[in-house]
Amino acid sequence: MLESQLFWSFITILSTIFECVIFKIIISEISKLKSNKIKLNLMISMWVIIISLLTIINLDMNIKLCIGIFFSIMVYLYNFDEKLYKVLIVCSVFWLFLVALDGLSISIISLIYKTNDVSEILGNNRCRLEVMLMAKILLVLVVPAIKSINIKPTLKVKEILLIILPIVTNILSILVILALLFEVIESAEFKGLILVICMGLILISNFSLIFIIGKVMKESTLENENKIIRQKIESQYKHYLELQKAQLKIRKLYHDMNNHLVCIENMNDKGKSSKDYVSSLRKELDEWGSIDTAGNMIVDIILSEKRDVCRKENISFYTDIKFMNSDFMDMMDICSIFSNILDNAIEANIKIEDTNNRNINIVCNTINKFFVIRCENSKVNNILESSNKIFTDKKDKFVHGLGISSIKNSVEKYNGTVAIEHTEDKFIINIYIPII
Repeated sequence: MLESQLFWSFITILSTIFECVIFKIIISEISKLKSNKIKLNLMISMWVIIISLLTIINLDMNIKLCIGIFFSIMVYLYNFDEKLYKVLIVCSVFWLFLVALDGLSISIISLIYKTNDVSEILGNNRCRLEVMLMAKILLVLVVPAIKSINIKPTLKVKEILLIILPIVTNILSILVILALLFEVIESAEFKGLILVICMGLILISNFSLIFIIGKVMKESTLENENKIIRQKIESQYKHYLELQKAQLKIRKLYHDMNNHLVCIENMNDKGKSSKDYVSSLRKELDEWGSIDTAGNMIVDIILSEKRDVCRKENISFYTDIKFMNSDFMDMMDICSIFSNILDNAIEANIKIEDTNNRNINIVCNTINKFFVIRCENSKVNNILESSNKIFTDKKDKFVHGLGISSIKNSVEKYNGTVAIEHTEDKFIINIYIPII
């Protein structure tokens, strides 16, 4: 059976089908399908049929390889939403990887049979079949590795090249090592040239890996920063929801004041003392003091709470806020903007020893279809700037420098901008949010 030409034609066709299926799985994992699955499957079927016919008529292997590469490019280009450069890179790497797997399989089989003669391996039908099976087993192992890595997001050309370079270099290195091991290359000069090229590629790929590692570490830091910002915003939002419930209670108390007055009058008419009743009402009202009306419930609650903090810390707190028509903004973003502005301002003022110099002025109004928020506060701490970023002067810059980042993240969601000014004793933040 192993000597039959029909058998080998069948095995080759089966191998082609297997490679096409694996190619489809890989490109489906790394790219977004733009056509329907029927069209994709039809093109792959056509690819398999044509290669099968060329196998039956015993066409040269190199010509079949070129036709296979052409079909892989066409299948990828016309069925997936990718640019030509990425299609060419992925297809080139795929076919180069197939060649490397064949070479690696030959190396493994030769090690098992203890021979360095490639022609002896490929001339033995049993060994030849084992090489094909080994190559396909190694190819299958690639699929879970690809699936475990999320690489669907669009990458820039530079990033793709940096990722592909180490892969291609490693594949070429394997091929060169196998070629030298099996003495495929006879010319000493040519061997030396190939080794120099490989060493140069390995050196370049190492720089590429260093750059990739640095980028991954930077993205990991940004991810952790964003996670802390989200947690902080959620915590603030939950806190202000609780305050909202309490303030609604006090507003209901104001609304029901007439009923309370009637009760007090009735108690007096009946000769009962209303002193305790009045005291309890007064105490409940005094806990809240004045109620701000900025036009937004969350802003009102934030201002009320921060005013209480400023009163305790002897900080002069002036507000003039009109934040109506803000329904298009998410409550958590409103919470993040105002609470972080005022938290930073309060924190800066607390550092001032002379309480007479502690002050915060925050104003907000609608100007030319923009919400303009301006907060000015006194300060004594140093402001550190790097790459258009504001940093705290505290030791733990990562945790304590997130307030401004959180504000910017929320403002940028609505195509707004944040402008920061500072002098030796003043810090000013200006926010401009277009009204939708």
